[in-house]
Amino acid sequence: MATHIVCRNCGYRIPLSFRLRTEAPIHFVVACPSCGYRGVYSYADVVEEGVYRYTCEVCSTRLYSFRTGYVKCPACNSKYCIASNGSWKLIEKGSPPQKTQQSPVAIGAVLGGLSAASKGKDSLEKLANTILGALAGMVLGSIVSALVEALSSVEREVIYEAT
Repeated sequence: MATHIVCRNCGYRIPLSFRLRTEAPIHFVVACPSCGYRGVYSYADVVEEGVYRYTCEVCSTRLYSFRTGYVKCPACNSKYCIASNGSWKLIEKGSPPQKTQQSPVAIGAVLGGLSAASKGKDSLEKLANTILGALAGMVLGSIVSALVEALSSVEREVIYEAT
């Protein structure tokens, strides 16, 4: 359950203070206690020991475990068994989390059409303004929908602590 880097000069294993490679900064400087070599390392140089990684087959949540045995995905309640060689086996399949049904495009079209319907001198001009307002509302609604989807689809990570 430790992370370390290997000195580029003498091959000494230098222990680090964080537990996961993802906790490391992009670039950092470390001095080797054995030979005194100072080098710039990146998170890609960090070696993890005792960390078991897997992506849930049901809901795509990234799971980390510091122990073998049975673990459960908190997002979909799928149950996995981690063998001593680090392989993950699905024991019981859970149900994926429900996605919310939102339609900002339709709401934008209705609001755009209603706000533009009152503008115009005759009925033909009001109809044209309603259609253009609805189209503009649909475009704005789709932009809002894309932003909401991008912000809500942030990767979920679950870390199981050693017991």
